[in-house]
Amino acid sequence: MARIEAEFGDKDSQGRGRVGFVTLLDPKRPYDFQVTRSPAKSVAHGEAITPANLLYRFRPEIPARVEVSAGRVPTWAGFLRKRARVLEASWPWRRDGEWWDSKDKWLREEWDIQLDADGRSVAYRFYRDLSTKQWFVEGIYD
Repeated sequence: MARIEAEFGDKDSQGRGRVGFVTLLDPKRPYDFQVTRSPAKSVAHGEAITPANLLYRFRPEIPARVEVSAGRVPTWAGFLRKRARVLEASWPWRRDGEWWDSKDKWLREEWDIQLDADGRSVAYRFYRDLSTKQWFVEGIYD
């Protein structure tokens, strides 16, 4: 967690308070969550939940630029003044919510993308807002 705080925190706070473990309050609403300093406890067993690949979410999301091939497959991606070649990309899955409320509805495609970061592979969660066609980096996999 300290590595992510140092990498993505602002200069004043070093990211403290903005990095942690996410607990969804309502699983149908990905933005209805709280951030804690320790992993959530399993209700059934009282053990820490530690999936193999943790997704550390950025809040707010980071605007990104993604280049796609003719088949709509990402080939290059960039954010925070960095640009990298896509090594592998999952096919997108669509998520939506609040569709009954025109003010708060949302629709997006989510991609898990591995980038070539100076010779090492780094996996990120990207999404494309389908109403604005804008790309964002939602988080990094550990």
